[in-house]
Amino acid sequence: MTEQAKEAVKITIPTEKYTKTRTAAGGASHHNGDPIATALAGATLVQVYLIAAAMLNVEQADLEAKYEHLNAGQQRMNLGNRIRGAISKIDGATSKVEAKNEKIEAANKVVRDFNDAITTDDKGKKSANSKIEKALLALPKVGQTGAERLAKVAAPIRKAIDASAKEAAAAKVKADEAKAKEAEKKAAAKEKEAKEKA
Repeated sequence: MTEQAKEAVKITIPTEKYTKTRTAAGGASHHNGDPIATALAGATLVQVYLIAAAMLNVEQADLEAKYEHLNAGQQRMNLGNRIRGAISKIDGATSKVEAKNEKIEAANKVVRDFNDAITTDDKGKKSANSKIEKALLALPKVGQTGAERLAKVAAPIRKAIDASAKEAAAAKVKADEAKAKEAEKKAAAKEKEAKEKA
């Protein structure tokens, strides 16, 4: 066996570029920090289903029926991917509306120039042609981006998750303080016992 073959290969994940978070069960986890991962961080599977159903405009029961044969991790992964797809679709539609608005605005500029040309004469006075003035095209409204919609949908759930995390942290502090007091009492009792024996 060669020297190179004897050395064990150790593969590590560079976690410094990930955001630390807690799972719904309270365990440590990491995510990449994008809007989807941030919105779903610490969410239970039911909460992820709620967010996915709202983002996809489908019934939660339909999603659950589709993915119930998978384990919890696979369900969460699939729902996250569906949410990513919904965000891409929303962003694509928003981009199309924005591109259309640019074309409409360019057409409106031509119409404005035409209207200006036919409605005034060389001296700046209204001409007889002002009656044939062309109407401007209306611009369609640009909706919210996918990330904005996700933030809006996930906000109440994030609020509940954050409140739950604060309660858990407060309970842990209280439990740690109780353990510390108990340890102090035991130490004082041992010290007293040791003095009595001596």
